[in-house]
Amino acid sequence: MKNLFHRVRGFIMRRKFVSLLVLVGVLGGGYYAYGKLSTPAAETRYTLAAVSTGALVLSTTGSGQVAASNQVDVKPKVSADILSVAVKAGQKVKAGDVLAKLDSSDALQALRDAQTALETAELSLQELLAPPDTLTLLQSENSLAQARESKQSAEDTLASAYTDGLNAVANTFLDLPTMVAGLDNVLRGNIMNDTAITAGQNNADVYLNLIGDYRANATQFRDVAWTSYQTARTAYDANLIEYRSVSRLSDRDTIEALVNDTYETTKLMSDAVKNTKNFLDLVNEAVSSKGGRVPTLFTSHMNSVQSYISSANSRLSSLISITNTIKNSKSSIISAERSIAERTESLAKLKAGADVLDIRAQELAVQSKKNALRDAEESYAEHTVRAPFSGLVAAVAAKKGDAASPSTVLATLITEEQVAEIALNEVEIAKVKVGQSATLTFDAVSDLTIAGKVTEVDSIGTASQGVVSYSVVVAFSSQDDRVRPGMSVSASIITESKTDILLVPNAALKTQGDTSYVEVLSGISADAVAAAGVQGVLSSTAPTQVIVSVGLSNDSMTEVTSGLTAGDMVVTKTTVFGTAPGATGSATTRSSSIRIPGVGGGF
Repeated sequence: MKNLFHRVRGFIMRRKFVSLLVLVGVLGGGYYAYGKLSTPAAETRYTLAAVSTGALVLSTTGSGQVAASNQVDVKPKVSADILSVAVKAGQKVKAGDVLAKLDSSDALQALRDAQTALETAELSLQELLAPPDTLTLLQSENSLAQARESKQSAEDTLASAYTDGLNAVANTFLDLPTMVAGLDNVLRGNIMNDTAITAGQNNADVYLNLIGDYRANATQFRDVAWTSYQTARTAYDANLIEYRSVSRLSDRDTIEALVNDTYETTKLMSDAVKNTKNFLDLVNEAVSSKGGRVPTLFTSHMNSVQSYISSANSRLSSLISITNTIKNSKSSIISAERSIAERTESLAKLKAGADVLDIRAQELAVQSKKNALRDAEESYAEHTVRAPFSGLVAAVAAKKGDAASPSTVLATLITEEQVAEIALNEVEIAKVKVGQSATLTFDAVSDLTIAGKVTEVDSIGTASQGVVSYSVVVAFSSQDDRVRPGMSVSASIITESKTDILLVPNAALKTQGDTSYVEVLSGISADAVAAAGVQGVLSSTAPTQVIVSVGLSNDSMTEVTSGLTAGDMVVTKTTVFGTAPGATGSATTRSSSIRIPGVGGGF
């Protein structure tokens, strides 16, 4: 035994490190065995919550200021002097109350003129619709009769003119042959009995020779006289043939043509007589200036030509008078025929009553006058400036005697209805829409809460020091006299809500990757949960992990859309109770990062 001890001691001394490890193992195993035999078994408690059915509300909050729902600078629509201002700053007014009156004298005159014009147009329409009276019919019939009489008078005058024309032509042809023969004798005849004149020359050449070179233009005078005579003679010969073919039984066009042609022939003959006289006058002046002697018949030729001028002018006057009478009579007949047609139609329309188009035209005229009157009434009314809505006069900027125009501010009017203008950041504004409900609280009135509704949301934000904010207008659902424009206000805007949905506390919801799940403990009643209190329910069985689908979520609750039913008990906290060596007891709360079997590798 002693040898065994020495052997062991020798082994230990030789193998110190190995021996130390064996000793530690023996001591540790003994301590573990002691602990297992002397410490009570650990227990696990679960804090549970029931899956409930209810409503979930999401909201966003912001702050801002109270403002009037509407503020307007009241301006007149016309230019005029201000006669009176009927309100003061701070005064309450109703929609339509008079704020100021402007000078309306010109507008009043325009209104009266428009009323008169409308009345005149309406009387004209009544007259148009009324049947014609006896006097009007008689006047229209007399007017038609006068037109017919005028036509008959013109026709009688025309008929007489044709008769007078034939007489004038006949009288003209009593003189024309004498003129033609006389001029022929003056220009083409010769003076055979005068020994001082060379025989065989015509009179025109003889008279030209008497002048010699005394007058340089004498030849031109002779040629003009000779040419105009030949032209007149040619016209006369043709006209004479025409005259002999016409009788009083000829048609009017033929008689009128004869009158016109005879007038033209007589005019040509008158020109020939005049040109011949000019030539003879030149000869007489030249011979007299030289102290010479003219042929014996020269004086007789001068007298004959002078008589022809008088005769030609007389016949021309008669013929042109007849020509004008024919022309004027024809025009009078045409005019009378037009008058007859017009007055016949007018009488027929008068008897038939007003034309549909005439009635419509007059109706439109009446409507136009009504429109003008309405415009005049509106213009007159605009000289009285009225409150556009009920509210409070915030300021008065004009006084009696001032000149006002459409750009002049008379007063500033604000509504008694108030709104909250709330500023939200770019993240929160994306959730807010017009029509959403809100709750309003006020720093100055701590016990007051007012419901509201979003009425406006800015589309464009305002940047300040790199931060973008958007304005939201919330209308008050009720008014309180303690709230005034400019006060600070906070708003909680309900951005989304659901009712009658399954809800679980956020503490019960766990995630693994993209998967959400809860732990469900079966067989536990609500009464047992209530009795356990904050200590939690003791269960010998582990909870079951259930994968769920979730929807809306706020700070405390989350919507569950699948995986659970109302009343299921879900674990919100797990606490492990036990006793450690050398201590009186301990409790350990298990982490919520629990892995799901089959998800991410299982347990």
